[in-house]
Amino acid sequence: MLTRCALSSLPLLAGSYLISLALTLSAPVHAAGTIIAVEPDNYPVGEVLNNKVSGVELSVATGGGVIQINDQVEAYQGSYAATGQKVLGRHIAAFMADDNWFFTELAVHSVLRADFEPPVAHVSIDAVRKDASGNSAALQAYDDSGTLLDSAVVGLATIGSFATATISRPQADIAYILAGGYPVAAAPPYNIVALDLLQFSQDSSIDSMIISALEYFPLHSGDQWINRVDGNSSVTETTTVLPGSVVVNGVAAKVVQDVGPDGTSLSYMTNDANGIRLHKVDVNGDSITFSPPIRMANANDVITQEHFTNGTATLFLTGYGNYQFNYVSSARGVDLVSSYVPAGQFDTLRLDWTFTISGTVNGQPVTSTEEATLYLARHVGPVNQLEEVDGLTTRYELLSAFIDHDADGISATTDNCPEIANPAQLDTDGDGAGDACDDDDDNDGLSDTAEAAWSTDPLNPDSDGDGMLDGVEVERGRDPRRNEPVAVGIADSLLLD
Repeated sequence: MLTRCALSSLPLLAGSYLISLALTLSAPVHAAGTIIAVEPDNYPVGEVLNNKVSGVELSVATGGGVIQINDQVEAYQGSYAATGQKVLGRHIAAFMADDNWFFTELAVHSVLRADFEPPVAHVSIDAVRKDASGNSAALQAYDDSGTLLDSAVVGLATIGSFATATISRPQADIAYILAGGYPVAAAPPYNIVALDLLQFSQDSSIDSMIISALEYFPLHSGDQWINRVDGNSSVTETTTVLPGSVVVNGVAAKVVQDVGPDGTSLSYMTNDANGIRLHKVDVNGDSITFSPPIRMANANDVITQEHFTNGTATLFLTGYGNYQFNYVSSARGVDLVSSYVPAGQFDTLRLDWTFTISGTVNGQPVTSTEEATLYLARHVGPVNQLEEVDGLTTRYELLSAFIDHDADGISATTDNCPEIANPAQLDTDGDGAGDACDDDDDNDGLSDTAEAAWSTDPLNPDSDGDGMLDGVEVERGRDPRRNEPVAVGIADSLLLD
């Protein structure tokens, strides 16, 4: 269980008091196609970001894209829950910094520009609605000659809401982008938004690598996992998502309880539109709280994308009070792989995670780095985990789980439609997806919706019995309701008579 990885063996000495309290996460490995990110949360407020990240130069520009060489892009203190602690700020020469980005016809220093070297194929940016204005934002991509290649406009429904604007190209030809509030305003009031988390990659296939983190780590009350420890089925750990929620640093978090050979622990987590985040860990009344919370994944994430979080870890020891530490965390979805555990074989997302904490307790320096690799199955969650702490490796493998979000009495570990109730588990075409959630129940290449339009049989791959799949017939311009060979045979017979 991911929350099991939230506790390990960071010895923190307070007088004669010794506890084990920390996070086990695992080190990311840079690879071809990796998403590169400019995340303001990784820098102090006011830090200039123009040339901070290799491969991209940030600048403030006019709505027409003219770079303002005396302006700076900075890490700006924001207060938007969706984006962490900081956003991208624009610091116009001789003026105070702000986080106002917008498109205008006027020669105003108003849009964010990012120039890529070399050009990229995939780029995205988060836009946040700050107030009554700015109910939409635009991302525009240009080639090296200044030709507009593509644009993406996202709506921002409510104040404080955010959305990710994404452009993916079949080749790496995006030389620069412009981003800001949209539509273009010829005069005030402008459509102002905040901007955060610029991400880019040269990989043209990156759009096909997007996965839903919401599906890979469900956090619903009553979900339960039972893991064997180090291959010993008689030594188990049970993880349960408790009912209700608890507010941590202003966020309503789910409480995940681990009961195992090392005792009981509680982890406070969220998995929602803001992605998978860890807020706090409790062990027998002692706790560690992260500000900002540790981000493990975005709600809609890209495999190979790295998530860096740093901030303050507040350690509370019963009878000793609070201790302040610094922490740095990095998480990355590595690949989609098959994972074999006692509960069965699963297609999983491999997640690597690393965590370092440093500070002092009673004048004694403390630094600890811990690692883990986790394998997450869609609709099920963690099925296999490998932790390494101070050279000691521990493995947790799923023995059984009961996760029944569709309330049909069948656990997601075996349910062929884990999010749609189908107690009969009917799977006409035997493709592993139950009819209730299979858009092509007979696997003939023609969706059930299209079959209804054609008045063909959605449970018969060859409705007219001519030896050709319905979908193939439609693709070749034939009528899947008519057996052409039979019709030709009858016609020939009539003509010969």
